[in-house]
Amino acid sequence: MEASSFVVQGIVLNHPGQIHASYSPVLDCHMAHVSCKLAELREKIDWRSAIVQMVPSEATCVETFSEYPALGCFALQDTRQTVATGVIKAVEEKTASAAKFSSEGRQEMKCVLGNLHYMRYFCLLTE
Repeated sequence: MEASSFVVQGIVLNHPGQIHASYSPVLDCHMAHVSCKLAELREKIDWRSAIVQMVPSEATCVETFSEYPALGCFALQDTRQTVATGVIKAVEEKTASAAKFSSEGRQEMKCVLGNLHYMRYFCLLTE
């Protein structure tokens, strides 16, 4: 489903500073490679994991981990380093009038295989 925003539970792997609202890393989720903005910190679980709301900068299709485990895992990258990884808890769909589709067809997506290990590891921890 095309998302206007989504709620994720993530764990920070490697980040030199603090992660705060308006932070904009690149989200790698299944075949998508999209910049997202951290809109709101909903709950801090411990010193390196939290539940946050993210807003994608362009049209993005994501699924929840509970419905489609293989499509509900993600990794966040900043300056070509994996910053965090986690699962998608909830998705807020775009309305039909708000969705914009390009006339050129499907958007080209990149697959980042280097983060597959981290995504699988976190998905196994949350089961």
